[in-house]
Amino acid sequence: FDIASSGEIKLLQSAGVDLSRTIHTHPIKRPTEIHQAIAAGITTFVVDNECELEKFEAYKGQVKLLLRLAFSNDDAKVDLSSKFGLQSSQAFSFILNATMKGYNIDGISFHVGSQMSNNQMYIAALEVCREIFNELSEIGIQLKTIDIGGGFPFYAHQTREDLFDFFNPINQYLENYFSH
Repeated sequence: FDIASSGEIKLLQSAGVDLSRTIHTHPIKRPTEIHQAIAAGITTFVVDNECELEKFEAYKGQVKLLLRLAFSNDDAKVDLSSKFGLQSSQAFSFILNATMKGYNIDGISFHVGSQMSNNQMYIAALEVCREIFNELSEIGIQLKTIDIGGGFPFYAHQTREDLFDFFNPINQYLENYFSH
């Protein structure tokens, strides 16, 4: 589950969801929100800048962090890249520095924008992630997670086949390059 607020945490708790199966994806969090989320059982968080990273100083051994990347997308109904995410050109140095400081950077997160009807933007973003994974692997840093975020299109007239057609190229890319 993708959560971004204390209200969503409470909702999932009331539904009996194991919060260790969630990712706290809001890129800007107050220290009290982080503390409450960890106390509730959340162990994976998204960060996209140095200030947010430093908020996890006291929790280094308890949490996994995902670096959120920005992917500008004029085709999205809502393009979130102007508000959230680090530029991919900065990802290698950010992850390297964070790792050297003792943070557990577990992977990369991205969101290509809302109601994204073109699946090729996801594949382009995954290709950037693959390059970052490979560059970091060459120096011994093994990332484990990719959070594709959301933005998937949903329309009342969609059929199951429409969804399969949309997701098949994405799934195929993941199988080819991220099967581990």
